[in-house]
Amino acid sequence: MSSDFPPVQYYMEIYERSLRNDPFFSAQASTPFATIAIGDTFDPRGVGHPEGGMSRLRVTAIEHIIWTIERSHIGHKLMIVVETAE
Repeated sequence: MSSDFPPVQYYMEIYERSLRNDPFFSAQASTPFATIAIGDTFDPRGVGHPEGGMSRLRVTAIEHIIWTIERSHIGHKLMIVVETAE
């Protein structure tokens, strides 16, 4: 394995109902985030959910963006769309 690869920076953004909205939570890490799948649910306390974290959220869509900044790093953004779980 070559050491010529730039480091990877990981980003996660959580959106309510659509990627057209601004994310209500974002994070950056130097290691990958745990696997997230459509249908997963989570308790949003502590992530600044607009409804105050009173309801569980369900993942409805996931999108990835990967880019390279030459001589700097590779970026991997995980964008997650959620709705209130019934």
